[in-house]
Parts: sequence; structure tokens; C-alpha cells
Amino acid sequence: MNDRKPTSSEVPLPRPLVPPAARWLLLAFIAAPSVLRLATMIWQAPHAVGLPTLLRVGSRVMFFSLPQDAFIAVQALAVIAAAGWLFKRLGEPWRWRLSAALATALFVALHFYLLVDFLLFNKTGLRMDYELLAFAADLETMSSSAVELGLGGLAAGVAALVVSLPLLFLFFRRQVQHWQPSWRLAAMLPVLAAIALLARAAIPAQVGYATNNLLLADETRLVSLVLTEPAAVGGDDDGAIELLTPKAEVFRRTSPDYPLLKETVGFTGEKQFEIAIAEGERPHVVFLFLESFRALDVGVLGGRHNVSPNFDRLSQGGILFTNFYGNGVQTSRAVVASLFGVLPCFSPMAEQESRTGVPMIGLADLFNRRGYQSAYFFAGPLAFESQDPFFKLHGYHELYGQEQMAPHFKGAARTSWGLHDECLVRYAADWLAGQDAAGQPAQMTMFTITNHHPWHVPPDYQPPTTAVDPDQEYARFLQTFSYTDRCLGLFMRLLGERGLAKKTIVFVLADTGTPMGEHHGNHLLINYLYEENMRIPLLILAPGRIARPVKIDDVASQVDLLPTVMDIFGMQGLNHAVGTSLVRRVPGRTVYFNNPFAMQYLGLRRDKWKFIFNVAAEAPALYDVSADARESVNLLEAKGARPLPNVDSLRGEAKSVNDLMLKLWVTERFVSPALVERAGQPGTGGASGARAVNETQ
Repeated sequence: MNDRKPTSSEVPLPRPLVPPAARWLLLAFIAAPSVLRLATMIWQAPHAVGLPTLLRVGSRVMFFSLPQDAFIAVQALAVIAAAGWLFKRLGEPWRWRLSAALATALFVALHFYLLVDFLLFNKTGLRMDYELLAFAADLETMSSSAVELGLGGLAAGVAALVVSLPLLFLFFRRQVQHWQPSWRLAAMLPVLAAIALLARAAIPAQVGYATNNLLLADETRLVSLVLTEPAAVGGDDDGAIELLTPKAEVFRRTSPDYPLLKETVGFTGEKQFEIAIAEGERPHVVFLFLESFRALDVGVLGGRHNVSPNFDRLSQGGILFTNFYGNGVQTSRAVVASLFGVLPCFSPMAEQESRTGVPMIGLADLFNRRGYQSAYFFAGPLAFESQDPFFKLHGYHELYGQEQMAPHFKGAARTSWGLHDECLVRYAADWLAGQDAAGQPAQMTMFTITNHHPWHVPPDYQPPTTAVDPDQEYARFLQTFSYTDRCLGLFMRLLGERGLAKKTIVFVLADTGTPMGEHHGNHLLINYLYEENMRIPLLILAPGRIARPVKIDDVASQVDLLPTVMDIFGMQGLNHAVGTSLVRRVPGRTVYFNNPFAMQYLGLRRDKWKFIFNVAAEAPALYDVSADARESVNLLEAKGARPLPNVDSLRGEAKSVNDLMLKLWVTERFVSPALVERAGQPGTGGASGARAVNETQ
């Protein structure tokens, strides 16, 4: 029997938790996020922040961010290890080659994603999001704006990744060949996940939005999406349904399965204006959306730079709304709010592209039922955000984009976004003249594009001079703004020259506003919900039909347009609009809006109060916009006591309305496809036999 004890040199050493080769792999996957985070903090740090403050905040951020980076890195190693085990049957050297190739591909993909995120955030304030990958199909259309923002950093980063591919492959081949996967490390993934999530929660939301590990945020959202079933609409939503119940409208709810669906039979209450339409007459109807034509620069609404002379002149003979709002940011949200009467979904995805086939009843259906020809006009590519299939599926008989217009305007200047507005209004006016000559009433929806970033006017247009420094972005915006205003005047003049002015009712509005540095130096629509983002003009023009032009100060929004049209034309039938007819005098109107991008905001406007709620940071703000139009004083932070609305009530109201709309969008619960088809059939009421479960007046 051998009782000899092993010497110290013979004692087997415990295997390290992280093998030496794995340490290099971990370092490779941790380094880039950390470097980019430091660069972001330095880039975004205000000039007023001194070095000591930057170091203090930066060290705290790095302390809580490194566990997030480590967790993502360990996951990458786990994937490589699992692949190496699967490749084991192939034998050497293919096992190592394939493992190294996978590691290289994974490294490049993750770091390209992080690089895009870094540049996107520091150029726009928007972080990369897996949902935003859907916009990849529209990159060509966005290229003018992308070039203006600058692509040098992205090009350099991509070039560096491409050039380093051979070196990365050799590095990973050497590491995986000498690395025996540690299953103990893999078993620690749940512990690392918990630490990473706790560290993520420890960073304040506003700082964390810029510095948390993007990949961990995406993973968290994906897991939540998989594990969470869409909530059913039920009793908890009754309050939100009541808040969204239209006023001054006589209707019957038609089905508990579709909470907003109703059959409108009429409108009631005192009228604010009259637009004369003779019995049996079918005037043409035009919805003209002026890109980013914010109220702040419209002369009759307080604009100081004289860039809207045509709008100002036309408003003297029309119905002008001075407190009109968009219900969301981005054009696609204006589409669903204005044309279908529903609040946009709280999601960064484009409404048209992500919800192309959601059954809805819109203005086109209502006019088609009366024998109209519905057409959509956009001087850009119809493929952008899936406009082509969306509008075809929602009642539009004809669609015209730059593909159809360009042959008629050979050599016309354009940007990647499309042809300039003059081409649009001339083409649309000619089309309408053709419909009129054939005795066919028409409903037209038009979207201009020139007043869109990067704010380039046609080379032959001479914009008016303003007091704004010509080197500022705001000066370029005012130039395109004035050009769009000129095209508005041209369109109305063309209608007059073709004898169509008195046969046509025109709704002129913007899709959204756009900020020009009024708050926090922000120039991006997808940040915040201030007046420059949301307040837009609405002007109804009907030459020869308006006996008394009027300016209306009621708070209103895009979702009010569909019931307004129904009231003007005396329409009845199915719809799911949540707005209230602007024809009627209704005190205490409420406007709801949301911004699902960046820090995410919900908001509402009622009377003089404007309430905004930062969802990510749970930070509310309240403004008296009648006395503080620039929203310079958050009354919740201001000193001095004064009566204020109940903030908890406002927050709960905005949240409950948004939650209900999110459920309806996710579950597609606005109307059944069969009823949509019936709603658009000529000569039908669109709701015969519907069961009445509720009635209001």
C-alpha cells in the first residue's frame, strides 16, 4: 500500500472558472461596447459639465454597464462553445475553422449593430432598435437625409471591420483551438443575467437610455414580447372607452368584440361653421397634407418670418383652427389618425408598414360608398413604408407616386425623398380635372415632401430672406417651408383656372410639426412632445360655400377629421373614429398624442393645460400653453402655489387611453374584414342589421 502523499507540484490545480483563452474572447466582446460608451458620454456631455462631474458620472455608468457587457459577452462565448461541440464530429482542422468563422461572423455582426447604434444616437438621439431594421428596405429613400447627417463614421467603421476580417479570423482560430468550454461558466448565465439586469436598473433612465448595453435592452424586450400575451379588452378599459367616446354625435355601438366600432346616424349641437352642399351634390374632396408644416411658422398662427403668405391669404376665406394637433410623430401616424380616426399605436414601427392589413374603415370607404373615386398622391416612391399595399387595401382605387409622375416632369429636380411639391400639385390638379370632365366625383389624399429634412429647395426657386442666420438648419427649413406654401397657392390657383375651385372642398393641414432647437437644442421630431413637434395648422377651404369665414380656437386634433367630414356631408354608417366633429361647438375637448421613440412620451391637451409624461423616466411636465406658448416653465417644478390639475389623474388618463389603443392595434380589433368591405360598397349604409348595444347623444 502506497501511503505517499503527493507533493505540492503534483496536486492538480482546480480548473479556472474562465480559462485563459476565454478571457481573451471575453475581452474582445467587452471592449467595443465600453469604448463606444465612453465616446458617447464625452460626445454628449454638455459644455457646462466639468471634468470632475464627467468623471464621477462616467465612473458610475461604467461600473453598472460592465456587468451588462459581460453578460452579452458570455452569451457570445456560449454560442461559440455550442457550435464547437456541434462541429466536433467534423474533426480537426475543420472544427476549429468553422468555430473561428462563426466567432468572426458573430463579432462583426454585433459590432456593426453597435456601431450603427453609436452613430445613430449621436447624430439623431435615437438608439438602434431591432424593430427599426424594418426600415432597411427604405434606406434608398432616406439617403438624402443620411448624407446630410454624415456617413463618414459609418463608412470608416464598416471599412475597419472588413479590413480586419482576416486578422479577426486568425485571432479567433487561435483562441477556440486552445479553449475547452467551461460549462461552469455557462451554468452561471442566469446569475450573470440577474446581475446585469440589476445593474441596468441602477442607472437612472435618462442616463441609461444613452449608455445601457443596447443588446441587453433588445434581449429584454424580445423575451418580454414572447412571454407576454396581449391583454384582452375588458372591464378595465371601460374608462378609456368612455374618454374616447365622441361628443355631439348620435351613434350605436355595434359589437362588444370591437369596442370602438359604431354606427353613426347623425350629429347634434350648435354649429361653429357652415359649408353649403346642395341636396344630392357631390363636390370633390381633397386632403392636402403639407410635410412638417408646423403652426409655429404660419403667419396667421403667430409665425414671425413671413414664409406662409399663401396660407395666410387663403385663411381669410376659410375655416381656420388655431389649436390643432397631430396625434403622433411621423407621417404614417398622421395617416391612421386623420384618415381612419384612431390614435396611432405606441410602437416605433411605421403604421402603414407594420400594420398594412389591419381591418379599418377610413375616409376612402365612406366616400366610395357615395360613388366617389378615391386616389392617393405622393411624389416619393410608393414602396416607402409600404404605402402601395396599405392604401390599396384601404379603399383607394388609384395610387400615384414618383414612378407615375416622373415621366411628366422630365429633368425635374428632386431629392431621394421624391419629386418637389410643384410636380405633385400640378399632376394632382390635372388628374382632378380629368375626373371632373368625366362627371366623376373624387376624393384625393395628397402628401407633399419638399419640406422634409434635408430641407433642399429646387435650384430655380428663390426663397424669401429672413432674419435667421443662413448657416443654421432653421434657415433652410424656412426656405422649404416657404416653397411648400407657394405650392399650396399654386394648387388653389390651378383649381380656379380649371373651374374646380367651387366644386372642391380642400382640407389643408400638416402631417406633423418639427422642432428647430426650441427645447434642449433638439432638431428631431422623434424627441419630445412639445408644441413645435405637435401643433399644426388646419384650414378648410370651400370657395363659394362658406358664407362666414371663421377662426376657431377650440383644442382639436387629426382624429376629429373623419367625424367632421361625416358631419359636413351628412354621412351615416359604420366607423370607429374616436374624435368629435369640429363642426359642433363642444367645450372641454381633449387631444391625446404619443411619441414611442427615444425616451417615449405620452401627452394630452385640454383647455389651456398641456400634460407630457416621460414613460422611461416617469417624469411628468405640465404647461399652461395659453400663458406660456413656448413651454418654458414646467408648472410641476415652478415655485409658488397655484391651482393645478391633478397630475396623477392626467397620467392615469393618458396611460389608460394609450393602453387601450395598444391592445386594439395588437389584436386588430377595430372592425371585422367583412364589415370593412360592406362599409365601402356604393349605395350601402355599411351597417345594416348591426346590433345596438349603446347610444349616446
